[in-house]
Amino acid sequence: MMKRFVLPVIRVLIVGLTVWIIVGLIRSIDLAQVWDSISLLTWFEILAVLALLAFVRTLNAVPLTRFIPNFPLPRAVLNDLCANLISTIAPPPSDMVLRFSMFKAWGIDATEGFAGVTLNTLMFYVVRFSAPILGLIVLLVTGELRGGMVWTSGVCALVAVLILTILVSAVRAEHICATIGRTGGRVGRRFRPNAVDPEVWATKMVDFRGLVGDQLRGRWPSASLALLVMVLADAAILVYSCRSVDVPTSAVGPLVIVGGFLVAYPLTALPFAGIGVFDAFLYEFIVARTGTSYQSAIVAGVVVWRTTTLLVPYLTGGVALGTWRHSHPKEDPLTTIEVESEPGPAPAADPA
Repeated sequence: MMKRFVLPVIRVLIVGLTVWIIVGLIRSIDLAQVWDSISLLTWFEILAVLALLAFVRTLNAVPLTRFIPNFPLPRAVLNDLCANLISTIAPPPSDMVLRFSMFKAWGIDATEGFAGVTLNTLMFYVVRFSAPILGLIVLLVTGELRGGMVWTSGVCALVAVLILTILVSAVRAEHICATIGRTGGRVGRRFRPNAVDPEVWATKMVDFRGLVGDQLRGRWPSASLALLVMVLADAAILVYSCRSVDVPTSAVGPLVIVGGFLVAYPLTALPFAGIGVFDAFLYEFIVARTGTSYQSAIVAGVVVWRTTTLLVPYLTGGVALGTWRHSHPKEDPLTTIEVESEPGPAPAADPA
């Protein structure tokens, strides 16, 4: 009962805070000047930003190819884009239901898919909360480090360590692995009450534990590296966007922008990738180093970055989902989480 009350209140507070921040920014900025700055973008610069975005979205899907056996990158990108869209317009676990539906259509075992998506999500959160440490190093090198950043980054680092500890414990401890499987089964039972047995899912997860451990030990470095490069490429979009709207290097160096971006990156865990809150931090961080003469241009740069990294993936996700549904018209997402009543043999390891 308390959970049903607290979570909506938290969401309302976050939305209210976001609206308040956005309204405050709008009131303090000359929107005509912001539009003039955005209009400076050339077609080449727009294409360059979109190319960087394509690179970011591809890297975001790489861990799925590492953690799910025989899962090619194009399908991983498609799966990731569609799930990203669905998670925005429908409540959880709608994105997982869609992922499983796609896995079933492609002949991927539901347990393997579930394990792969779980590992992918956990590794992303490890990288997300580790990013501030790298940001501190960058800002230290550039001489822009502030005391408050050290404390917040330290807290984020502790969160990353905690997530990593839970991940390693889940691989090594049978009861934790069983809990993960049982939880997934309970989620599935909400959609297929007569076809999903949480205890069967728990058994399958325990059986699958050895393979997951092997995949994690052998493949987490490449998956983590891909996610880290993805975050840096995301920061590069912001830098390029600011340069394209005439925020000069003489006013603020690219490494300074990247450092601030990394320090605040955990804010992307908020709804809609931290829209409003993260944007306000980036704006204040850059303006504090350039002065107020570049306020409108900096807002324009942040708007270009946010539009590119948030809105464009939703549009491409809609196209991707429509394309997949057209090629699989008879696929019912609600049948995806159906698991056989008796545990099958453990899946074979990926020979790669």
